[in-house]
Amino acid sequence: MNTNDSPARPSAIQLIVQHLFRIALPGLREGAKSIGPPAPQLAPSASPSPLERSEHGRPRRAGSLRRTAAASLFLLAGLAPVAAQAQSITYTGALTEDPANDGSVRGIITATLSGDTFASNVVSAGHVSVSNLPTGLTAVLTRISDTAVALRMTGSATAHADANDVSDLTITFTDDAFVNETAANVSGSSKNDIAIDFDDPSSITYAGSFTEAAANDGSVSGSVTATITGDTFAAASSGTTAAGVSASNVPTGLTAV
Repeated sequence: MNTNDSPARPSAIQLIVQHLFRIALPGLREGAKSIGPPAPQLAPSASPSPLERSEHGRPRRAGSLRRTAAASLFLLAGLAPVAAQAQSITYTGALTEDPANDGSVRGIITATLSGDTFASNVVSAGHVSVSNLPTGLTAVLTRISDTAVALRMTGSATAHADANDVSDLTITFTDDAFVNETAANVSGSSKNDIAIDFDDPSSITYAGSFTEAAANDGSVSGSVTATITGDTFAAASSGTTAAGVSASNVPTGLTAV
């Protein structure tokens, strides 16, 4: 019998390339746009092979696995792999005490993700948390889109003077917060310098006095000045008359100006 008629067995390199191609197909479809026609459709692997596990034996996340396999195939073909988009979270917004100066906090901090998608249960399953909260405040997290999570506060801080400002409020996303990546590969997955700005209560001090004129005729001289700290008086509504202020218990015959 002529053994040359038997089908040739694939080499180890061929088997590796075939395997890499199957698991890298999503990444190759994007990368191939810049170097040639789209890759052929292949059936997915029936079950994970040892190559789909990390060196510690744990399954790799899909995004990292596809990029690794795609890069390997490009190198085997002598082509430069297409750079993957960097994953990062940026934070916008501010948290400040309400003008009522009662310890409640207004404002929203929005965490915006680039290069990946937040898991649908990122909030409900506890894949994001907030720490270093002032006593009396509760953090409320909301997934407002595939790429944005909002943070706001409810309640009232027990200590809310200006000296009680917070500069280390911390928000942390875990690995399961992301569809493709691990937290370690997402810049900004933890932020530990979010601020809450409290204010001292406003206060008014008074200086001056009134005395009867030397003629002893019931007329009065002198003045009393009210100085506000931590706020601003409203503009005069007409002429030089201050808005929202009045004087009472004025002796008959005198007029407060």
